[in-house]
Amino acid sequence: LLATSLEFETTLRNVAELAVISLAEYAVVDILDEQSGSVRRVAASHAEPALQPLVQALVDYPPELHGGSRIAHVFRTGEPELLAAISEDTLQAIARDDTHLQLLRQLNLASLMTVPLTARGRTFGTISLARSPARPAFEADDLELAVELARRAALAIDNARLYQAAQEAVGLRDQFLSIASHELKTPLTALLGTVQLLERRLGRSGLLGEREQRSLHTITSQVGRLNRMIATLLDVSRIETGNLTIERAPLDLGELAQRVIRELQPSLDRHTVEYTVDAGELIVEGDEMRLEQVLHNLIGNAAKYSPNGGRIIVRGTRSNGMATISVSDEGIGIPSEALPHLFQRFYRGTNVKQEGIAGMGIGLYVVNEIVRLHDGSISVESTLGQGTTFTVQLPLRVAQPVDT
Repeated sequence: LLATSLEFETTLRNVAELAVISLAEYAVVDILDEQSGSVRRVAASHAEPALQPLVQALVDYPPELHGGSRIAHVFRTGEPELLAAISEDTLQAIARDDTHLQLLRQLNLASLMTVPLTARGRTFGTISLARSPARPAFEADDLELAVELARRAALAIDNARLYQAAQEAVGLRDQFLSIASHELKTPLTALLGTVQLLERRLGRSGLLGEREQRSLHTITSQVGRLNRMIATLLDVSRIETGNLTIERAPLDLGELAQRVIRELQPSLDRHTVEYTVDAGELIVEGDEMRLEQVLHNLIGNAAKYSPNGGRIIVRGTRSNGMATISVSDEGIGIPSEALPHLFQRFYRGTNVKQEGIAGMGIGLYVVNEIVRLHDGSISVESTLGQGTTFTVQLPLRVAQPVDT
């Protein structure tokens, strides 16, 4: 029961219900609110459905952390408490007001245990369990069992809290990325438009020399790089939320690879790009923009991780109903221990850091997801110091029968 949910509120209800099933007739769970420093009564359960409304009413009476109650003492010390017999004086000492006292009397409490919820060396809550006179009073064995229940429950609750915090952090991150991307794209678009306007004006006036062209090309190239970085960050957010989608249409993967090579050619001046493709077309059902993103990343990486230049070999082949594009370089290679982690989010090999090559470690993570959405696969082979080959395989388009 404790392992059935990572939802915080559900886990708390499960804890109270399990305590009633296994040990008591009545159970409440109190949790420390770290922001306010006060205690919240977050779950309550009773074995008798008719008495559940009374138990639920006790949620309005959480213990005061700095008071003299047994629950407050367990919070402070982290030690369990056992009260074998509850007297009228005890009820009056527990009650916060007359309404609270009447609720406690109606529940007919005869014996009580309070055990700590402790995880990572910190007591963050308690479970209080009670029995009526109809059942034997709690004894030491019951307390030992309750402590073990609380230990397991604390782990489940702590995991649920961590999961909830992580989900909230992911939500804030996604919101930030969405806002930041829109805010960043606006000035970048304006900058690109200004550069293009300046290039046209300088060209018309005869002032666009080679040096000016290089400067404007550098600005345009860096604006494009920033736009791709923003888009990649947004893609990471979409992947995490399951919102990264593709729109399929027939396209020639070989022609797409050639186009990407042409677009990247200005940044490949230190490399020799060799492109070969089997006879025939490499027609796949794919999202052109997304597959262009895959090829852009792989060919761009081949150049980035071979800083001393060399060959970049792009091959297109057909075999067994699959279209294959491979990208090979003669660069720094990848350590063998890094290969299994290469497509994980934010992962970067140790040699990349040592070489001082910039990157965020998310490009291949996004590439892998795009390929997966196309029902394809991506693999990597590498020899440290000699180079790397990435291979993408996608299903060839099945020819549709012609109506006659």
